[in-house]
Amino acid sequence: MSRHGTRILVVEDFVSFRSLVVRVLGSEGYEAVGAGTVSDATALCASEHFDLLITDYTVPGGTGTEIAREAFDAMPDLRVLFMSGGLESTLDLDVPGARTAFLQKPFDLDVLTAVVRELLAG
Repeated sequence: MSRHGTRILVVEDFVSFRSLVVRVLGSEGYEAVGAGTVSDATALCASEHFDLLITDYTVPGGTGTEIAREAFDAMPDLRVLFMSGGLESTLDLDVPGARTAFLQKPFDLDVLTAVVRELLAG
């Protein structure tokens, strides 16, 4: 998938980290948009199309999984990248039918961009 025109929603409540991820993805040629809460993210997903959702697992108002399930219902080609400081094995990351990946925080931004490319290419 070409990076040009690829839209990514980044859901993270920590503003400086969200801004950093949006900026890094933008420098890679993606169109990235940020949201800080479940309600902000679901509103964006209801009105816009995204190719990839990058979401922290714990988000004000709920979980990244809740966002992903609702977004995937509206956008069945959506890929999902979960990120968390918690252990993957303790989190509910099931989004039936969606192609997903997980990044343990903290992570290197080069790893983030590599995982994003891989998710979007598959």
